[in-house]
Amino acid sequence: MIFTWILFVSTGILVAFFFKPSWPDHKLCGKPIWFSIHRTLMITVVILTIIAFILILVYENGRWVSQTTQREFAHSIIGIIIISFTIIQPIMALFRCKPDAEYRFIFNYLHGFIGLSAFILSIVAIFLAMFFTQFNFQTNNEWGILVAWTCWLPVIFFSFWFIEFYFEKNRSNKTDTDSYDLGGNSTPKDEQIQTINHTKKDRIKLAFLIIHILVALGLALALAILVGTTYKAKNQ
Repeated sequence: MIFTWILFVSTGILVAFFFKPSWPDHKLCGKPIWFSIHRTLMITVVILTIIAFILILVYENGRWVSQTTQREFAHSIIGIIIISFTIIQPIMALFRCKPDAEYRFIFNYLHGFIGLSAFILSIVAIFLAMFFTQFNFQTNNEWGILVAWTCWLPVIFFSFWFIEFYFEKNRSNKTDTDSYDLGGNSTPKDEQIQTINHTKKDRIKLAFLIIHILVALGLALALAILVGTTYKAKNQ
């Protein structure tokens, strides 16, 4: 669950949000690159989430968490909501209408809302897990990782938004200048400059995506090791 919701989901959301216009002349498995990556990541999320849920049920012999342990019970309720949202997403995608259909926007909004809701709830669920009695964390390392992850998310999303804003502003300024000087007629040189800028933007976004993957992977790995070590030490 840690790797699934820290690494795969966040990367899939970033790709869907900020890479749709990228590499328009290239395809992966017959689909736009962003879509192929997003679909692969989210299918992986569904599979891993279901496997993790089954393992939890096996470990607990099919018993649900008692309401007497409030934080564990809250975690379980949020968790089952997340799992439900995770299963709903690919079912919705199977029955979505074509991109140019009149009511496609309904799917787009629902798909985005359910996905973001599940992602936000996953952060809450991870924080609640830090209060589990079977962990009883004695250090601030785990909390430091969670705080770092929570702070990193707005930083990386803002970075992508800033990149989009910066290049869009430059493109608008260039268009206004061309309109004033040349009556709005684009030239091959202008189109070449726009292509170069677009390529530059894609490379910068790809670099930031790689940085995000490394940060998410590092935080997920560190948290998983600390949780496993703490749990093992407490139950020896």
